[in-house]
Amino acid sequence: MKRSILAVLFVVVVSLGPVLGAVSFRHVQTFELDCRAWKAACADLDRDGDVDIVVAAESSGSAVLWNQGDGTFAQPEPGVRFGSCRSVSIGDLDADGDPDLLFSGVASGVTVWLNDGHGEFAQMPSFGTSDQTSAIGIGDLDGDEDLDLFCANGNGSDRVWLNDGSGTFSSTDQTLGTEIALCVELGDLDGDGDLDAVVGNSIHRLSLVYTNDGTGRFEMSDDALDGSSSNVGAALFDADGDEDPDLFLGYHDGYDSLYSNDGTGAFTRGTQRFSPHWSYDVAAGDLDLDGDVDLLVAGGDVQDSIWLNDGLGAFTQQDAPFFDDQGLAVALGDFDGDGDPDAVFCHDAGMDPTHKIYVWRNDS
Repeated sequence: MKRSILAVLFVVVVSLGPVLGAVSFRHVQTFELDCRAWKAACADLDRDGDVDIVVAAESSGSAVLWNQGDGTFAQPEPGVRFGSCRSVSIGDLDADGDPDLLFSGVASGVTVWLNDGHGEFAQMPSFGTSDQTSAIGIGDLDGDEDLDLFCANGNGSDRVWLNDGSGTFSSTDQTLGTEIALCVELGDLDGDGDLDAVVGNSIHRLSLVYTNDGTGRFEMSDDALDGSSSNVGAALFDADGDEDPDLFLGYHDGYDSLYSNDGTGAFTRGTQRFSPHWSYDVAAGDLDLDGDVDLLVAGGDVQDSIWLNDGLGAFTQQDAPFFDDQGLAVALGDFDGDGDPDAVFCHDAGMDPTHKIYVWRNDS
């Protein structure tokens, strides 16, 4: 008998208590898929006061996991699907005050799903169907106070799509880069008040920094990341408390690295060595509630990991209770409303016949 596309396996609570020190995660829920989940994102989609999870998956597995109000999630109803996707992003694309969804698939292009405010979504026409979009950065790129798109593409040319304010997008004439992109992060790298971009590119291909002129026109900063290549995960955040965005890059080949920003968009690669494994995704947040930003890393070929920040940009790996099958994606959200960030991991099947989604509660 064919397995259900997305079926709840079990709910367990395992307390690690003081063994973990500053951060204590306990496993709450597992969902099983018969297709690979590539990405996850979190937001209160139905505006009921709790945080829901959206999963981008292959085949018909893309779905919303609705929070039941207690930090556990219901099995999606039949038919709640968004197509075969590689990435998902969330933002208020039509400026009506609720979060909309943006899915991309290598073959299907980019699709906007507009939210009616109650978690019912209307599909808009797809665009960029030839771009093989693997990741999307959402932000106001041209200064007109609506959310635009920086699409990291697998066909060798990243693109910028500008929003008319209603959630309808038009492409600029820019074709950025010549590599196979895997991830993108947006932030004001040079302190001039607009959003710039970092694009992580595929194996043995340089990752790139693009600076914005304020109108959504981007220029590549030549080798700003000191020859960094093979980056499959990235996070922009203030690691050292100096109020500019630093950059964590997860690698497929080599050690993960932290790049410190001098405030002008010039990056210096730190000397600290993080994981040498395949870090497929990373989420940044204050896990231990000490006022600085920590990291959760989806491990790829090793157990997912916790890295705690000392406030100055030096990180210590903490023992983690996470499962050691292949991590593909991680996202943070306060699922139980207690003020600290909880976590969801998407895992590849590896040697197992099914793919998994794991929900973890932070008891810090």
